[in-house]
Amino acid sequence: LEEDVLAVRAPTLVLRGGGSWIVSEAAFAGFRALRPDFTFATLAGVSHYVHEEAHEWTVAQWEAFDAARMGARV
Repeated sequence: LEEDVLAVRAPTLVLRGGGSWIVSEAAFAGFRALRPDFTFATLAGVSHYVHEEAHEWTVAQWEAFDAARMGARV
C-alpha cells in the first residue's frame, strides 16, 4: 500500500471518522507522515462511514478542499 500511496500525484483529501475501527489513529498518523502534502481531516464522534454519518461535514470538507485548490491556480 505504501508504494501505491507514494505514487499518487493528484491533490488528495483524506477523511477519517474519529471512531473508525478500520483505520486507527496510529495508522492515520502514519499515513499523514507518509504524505504530508495530502489534506487530512478527522471528525470525532463518527465511525468509519463518515460520508454516511456526517454528509454535511463531508461536503463542507470537499468544498473547502476544492476552493483551496482553485485559489492556488489563480
